[in-house]
Amino acid sequence: MIKIGKLTYPFGNIVKEINKAKKLGFDYVEIGIEFPTNASILKKNKSSIIKALKNFQYPPLGHTCWWYLLNLPYDGVRKAWLSQAKIDINIANELGIKLLNFHFWVPTSILLENKESRKIILDNYVKSLNELTNFAKKKQVILMLENGEEKFGYYKYVLDRIPKLKVHFDIGHAFLSGGMTNIKRFISYFGDRIIHVHIHDNHGKLDEHLALGKGKINWKKVFSWLKKPKYDKTITFEVFKSEKDLIKSIKYFKKFWYN
Repeated sequence: MIKIGKLTYPFGNIVKEINKAKKLGFDYVEIGIEFPTNASILKKNKSSIIKALKNFQYPPLGHTCWWYLLNLPYDGVRKAWLSQAKIDINIANELGIKLLNFHFWVPTSILLENKESRKIILDNYVKSLNELTNFAKKKQVILMLENGEEKFGYYKYVLDRIPKLKVHFDIGHAFLSGGMTNIKRFISYFGDRIIHVHIHDNHGKLDEHLALGKGKINWKKVFSWLKKPKYDKTITFEVFKSEKDLIKSIKYFKKFWYN
């Protein structure tokens, strides 16, 4: 049975954000561990957060900031980001988060366009995420990598080399980097390795985070593809324009998914 979740707004009060998700009828909350609601803020409000989370039947997920530089060719800086990532994994463990994401993100596309630098960048991702996956396992946290707007082959390169790392499939991002063909490619290749999904719409040019049906994604096809590997886990709705659009998107999803 699909569980539907809401991402907390990092500029909002974290406890109020959790309570809002419950009031709106979500099955779980995905906690944003990103500035300004970073690990220290979460730790400071730990008891209140845990109390609020008890209102949900399903455990929370964790969502780190999208600009983590785990791939940098400057080892000292890369290791500093690794240290920060471990802080986030620790607070995830303390809050009862069992599933935590990191993002595939490269600060400039030219680093991937050049063959020599691309190998360095991708191998650094493998090195960093291997270390973090092993660290997280000791903390009883499972890591997943969220696809960005990169080519499918780059994401595949990293995931193929870290069997323990799970797939966090962002449908809107996949559409931006290759349209409907790319969405189908992700689902076909990774299948039941997909452990979590982000859902939102766009027109294929910008990461707009629109309500479902407001962009160009053919959701009827997407849902039929997701059903083939019998996906039945968590889906977080990343619809940011308004709560009205968010609720409309859930109704839109249920209309097609359960028919």
